[in-house]
Amino acid sequence: GLDNPNVQYPYSTATVTTTYTVTANYGCVSATDTVTVYVNSTNIFGEQICFVTVDTAINKNVVTWERWSSPSNGNYNVYRESSPGVYTLINTQPISQFSTFTDMTSNPSMNPERYKISTVNACGVESDTSYHHRSIFLTATPNGPGWNLAWTAYEGLPISVYNIYRGLTLGSMTLLTQVPGTQFAYTDANPPVGSWVYMVEALHPFGGCFPSMRLSAPQSVLSYDGSFSNAGGPGVSGVNENSLLENSFMITPNPGNGNFQINLLVSSSQEIQVSVYDNLGRNVFVKNENASAGNFSSTMNLSSLSSGIYFVQVKTTNGIATKRLIIN
Repeated sequence: GLDNPNVQYPYSTATVTTTYTVTANYGCVSATDTVTVYVNSTNIFGEQICFVTVDTAINKNVVTWERWSSPSNGNYNVYRESSPGVYTLINTQPISQFSTFTDMTSNPSMNPERYKISTVNACGVESDTSYHHRSIFLTATPNGPGWNLAWTAYEGLPISVYNIYRGLTLGSMTLLTQVPGTQFAYTDANPPVGSWVYMVEALHPFGGCFPSMRLSAPQSVLSYDGSFSNAGGPGVSGVNENSLLENSFMITPNPGNGNFQINLLVSSSQEIQVSVYDNLGRNVFVKNENASAGNFSSTMNLSSLSSGIYFVQVKTTNGIATKRLIIN
């Protein structure tokens, strides 16, 4: 120790700014001096969001960033605006994880969301939060044989071009037109006959994002060139969250130890897809089952998954419903 006179070369590792007093005694003579070791504990390794988009396969917001100045160890924190100007922590994930986060509690078909991120270094010190980014919210209303599209501006990037897409399904979207970044409405006056789906993309002004790898699911138009809105138009009934389906969808027991039963009300005979996502938005379980009209019941064995929070999503011809699940 520093106060032990029998230690020839004492030393100390300072973790906070500390002043040391050193006294040397030699016979009847002594000398004293002080030294202050300044420790800068500020976390300067902040990151910025690249963009917020919608993963159309599951109708959830995805926050994407790149690793430009992340600490070598620690965590990313993701915040979402809970009230005007107030941001609440919704996720913490290790620096070693991929640099995207899927917000399984979001519902892009209802409203846009603002997000911020920060880093936490190995000492537990958090950086400043990033500038906020807000997703695009699209509405489509009929206008005679056509459709009026209106969307909220993307916030967080200087958008110069919005791409407007149209298709009969999410997997068959094609570019309809482009409009300036200052325009937030468009009328598709005479579309061909059909139940069309529309989406708006804010084209990234700096060439897109390059996060760590993430594989997009089938029927997803997720890309890293721009930010996509929710889907709008007459063909989105099987895309958006469905409140009636949500109300009938139950998981028991919850919390549980790994074996669960799901129940829901089905309007007609159809194939139902059950998917489970972890807290980072990774798909960890999927199954497809045929269901008859009426009450549908199915079991899930998730005993191989670690304890934690998960999200169970059922996809039917009437829409999508998502429930939170806790595995003990």
